[in-house]
Amino acid sequence: MPSTDSGRNSPILSAFGLPLRSNSTRSSRRASPDRSVPRDHLPKAYNSIGTNSNRSSYHQYMMNATPTAATPANSSLSIPNSPVAPAIHSEATRQILATMNEGGGRRSAQGSPRSSMDNSTTSFDSVRSSGSDWPTHPYELNTIAELDKLPIGTEVNFRGRIHTQRQLSKALDFLLLRDQTYSIQGVLSRENMDMVQWVQKLPAESLLQINGVLKAPPEPVRSATVSHAEIDIHGLWLVNPAQSAPFSVYRPPEAMRNRMSSRILDLRHPANQALFRIRSMVSHQFRDTLEGFGFVEINTPKLQPAATESGASVFKVNYFGRKAFLAQSPQLAKQMAVSSDFGRVYEIGPVFRAENSNTHRHLTEYTGLDIEMAIEHDYHEVIEVLDEFLKNVFKAVYAMPEVEVLKQRWPSSEFKYLDETLILDFRDGLQMLRDDGRDVAEEDLSTPDEIRLGELVREKYNTDYYVLDRFPTNARPFYTHKDPEDPRWTRSFDIFIRGQEICSGGQRIHDASELRANMSAAGIAEEGMEEYLAGFDLGAPPHAGAGLGLERIVTWMLELGDVRNASLFYRDPKSLPD
Repeated sequence: MPSTDSGRNSPILSAFGLPLRSNSTRSSRRASPDRSVPRDHLPKAYNSIGTNSNRSSYHQYMMNATPTAATPANSSLSIPNSPVAPAIHSEATRQILATMNEGGGRRSAQGSPRSSMDNSTTSFDSVRSSGSDWPTHPYELNTIAELDKLPIGTEVNFRGRIHTQRQLSKALDFLLLRDQTYSIQGVLSRENMDMVQWVQKLPAESLLQINGVLKAPPEPVRSATVSHAEIDIHGLWLVNPAQSAPFSVYRPPEAMRNRMSSRILDLRHPANQALFRIRSMVSHQFRDTLEGFGFVEINTPKLQPAATESGASVFKVNYFGRKAFLAQSPQLAKQMAVSSDFGRVYEIGPVFRAENSNTHRHLTEYTGLDIEMAIEHDYHEVIEVLDEFLKNVFKAVYAMPEVEVLKQRWPSSEFKYLDETLILDFRDGLQMLRDDGRDVAEEDLSTPDEIRLGELVREKYNTDYYVLDRFPTNARPFYTHKDPEDPRWTRSFDIFIRGQEICSGGQRIHDASELRANMSAAGIAEEGMEEYLAGFDLGAPPHAGAGLGLERIVTWMLELGDVRNASLFYRDPKSLPD
């Protein structure tokens, strides 16, 4: 193999010794909507694979080797020795091809390469020396999402999982192939009898690489997201067989514990694929909005020397023979950052709550979206920032096609919000509940009271999103600033979506003596809090902030019913084994 330093015009060799196109050629081709594989770069044996005219496999043609049924040791699947079912690649080849794929194998929906393969010559040589059964250059793979945009008649290569399989006869088989949230129907006919018989033995969820041609079906394929086209399959390669699954992705069990018992399988469901793309969008909007307001992203420690807010709700950790605690929130650290003159800070990170609450609203570990900022005039400046963020979320999320995919599993009603967000005084909210016949105290609202208030607000103001302002003093932590006009109330707020709390925030005490007095009244010792208090002794600016739960935002906005659905691998009091 020629050295990569031999000159700009030296050909780069593929895994099979074939020259690859130059970078300039590759770039110009990516701009074209037709991304079928040029036949002049493929051997004739591959062009006719699976037909009766030439039974040589690509592996045999290129490597002059006899394919073998190299079934993994832990698999009970029998793979026939067929030209259309080449040998499963070796573990060394798996690793190298995975590296190659990271270097540019998968393209984005816009068709641009994820990264360059200009320095992959050594990997290609290693693949050739170890033998390979792969039929196409890694960067030639389409995604099923891309197939939806290609014209009928285009030859394509892609990977997909067997979602379902329908056998109409011994010589006709239909495969529903799935990749993330997209699916397309593949057709195998009597012209490929070996392939038909081979694929019928593969279990659902097996990962295949497919070569074929897009063709128009007799009628739209209602079971696939790509409904106007199907794949006339010419070749199939088994990337990895699936073992027997505990349930079908096509029909997952209703009970959450049953689904979560095989979470990886559950996450393959298109609705979950859509859900976590939506969740990602919420995080993106949080960062994007706050960066626009001049916030600085920080990362605070999760190991704390003291039970910072409530000793009963923190996890204790053995820290080299000393006591430590998992942070219940980044609250104290982000206040310290403001005291350090960062001005405006935010964090996306884990939050730990040692609360034995087995409800649809609680997790022992969740993702917090936290902000803290020096204020100029009023703590409502924080509400204005959060309002901008949440409205950006509503606009972005409901413009995503994934929402419709999600509704197939979790139907939801129309989400309503106002151009000018409703800020409802806590006492006015209490009065609305009392007028509705509910007996509520002034200390705080119960969960049923919050849900009912959300219904009343929707009826009266036509919104699912609002702010409840000025909470009672005894319902807030020690660092919350009291209302100077009436110390029974605080300068604090909660934000609600569909009657469920997603955020809590307010103005913090910045006077050192007042803060110490509040700590003493709450029974909180200064031991272990010296670094926190030092910021106030050195002159902290007036500041306010808030903490939001990412899982709660997604869950209540999209009516998922349970925050565990919005957590990739959730943690609640029953998650870990005994």
